[in-house]
Amino acid sequence: MEGDILKEFISRYFSSSSSLFPLGELNLTWTIGTTADGSNAETLPIGVPRNEVYDEVEIRLSQEFLDSNSSTIIALTMLHEALHAKLIAEVYDEVGTTDFFALYAYYNDFPTGNLDEEQEMQMMNQYTDDLAIALQAYDQTQGINNSAVFYSDALRYYFTTLLELSIYNDGGDEYTDIYTSAKKCN
Repeated sequence: MEGDILKEFISRYFSSSSSLFPLGELNLTWTIGTTADGSNAETLPIGVPRNEVYDEVEIRLSQEFLDSNSSTIIALTMLHEALHAKLIAEVYDEVGTTDFFALYAYYNDFPTGNLDEEQEMQMMNQYTDDLAIALQAYDQTQGINNSAVFYSDALRYYFTTLLELSIYNDGGDEYTDIYTSAKKCN
């Protein structure tokens, strides 16, 4: 995937700078197959029982999803899951451990008690523009030229829909355009 944003999101997993990351380098695995809950993709923190690796953060992409969606939606999904991995690593650093039980106690103190929902809100509020720039750059490599505002609107709609909120109702047409764009995987 084009651009530095994906690299930035996952850089935590191949950087051994202990001054920046007190836990050192973490491991990240991307797999293709079947997700545990039937979703298009999932990011599994270290120690989560569904993560069969146990000592790595695992991003799983559904083979069926990859076979049946536009390259832009696949790019968005990869960026989205990489951002989950980035945010998970930040929690590990904040808590100072990757121990499942310590992390679970920390997650339960979130206002919603749901790590995924908290991260989706953070993505919507803090990373929409970064994601929009990355998708725009990717689509340009595919010969698709839309404005950054087009992608920002689509992403705000996307996150609002994921979170089942009614705070941003614009962007539905833009998201539909992204979702139904020609499938051209490179």
